Parts: sequence; C-alpha cells; structure tokens
Amino acid sequence: MRKGCVAGRLSTTLDACLERLPDLYRTVIYLRYWMDCSVDEIAEQLEAPSGTIKSYLLFRARRRLHGLLEAEGIDYA
Repeated sequence: MRKGCVAGRLSTTLDACLERLPDLYRTVIYLRYWMDCSVDEIAEQLEAPSGTIKSYLLFRARRRLHGLLEAEGIDYA
C-alpha cells in the first residue's frame, strides 16, 4: 500500500473515532493535541481544576480513543 493511502486511511479512521467520543472527551483531545493548549489553559477554558483535566478527562479520553482505534485495527503504540 502506498504511503499516501495509509496516511489517508489513518486520518479518516482517526476522524471517525474522534466523532464517536463524547463531546467533552473530544473537546479536551482537540484542545490539547490540535490547539496545543496546556492542561492549565484547558482547565481555564472548561472552568475545571487542572488536576481533573489531567488525571480524569485527558486520561479517559485517550484511553477511549485508543480503544476505538484498536477496534478499527490501528495500533499506534
């Protein structure tokens, strides 16, 4: 398979998996990894403690996304 095809499939699959996340999980993933916000910046925007963002929301969002990607046959580890 060509490199562009693999990247295209990965991007499409990632987008689909992100859409299946609960809104709050999708939001923290987007802010952290697409907008490059710090945990403190995310906490400020969501009006939540930084510890909650880091230990609860980001952890659970990544875990859920990882499970969705694995179910689609994508192992990024």
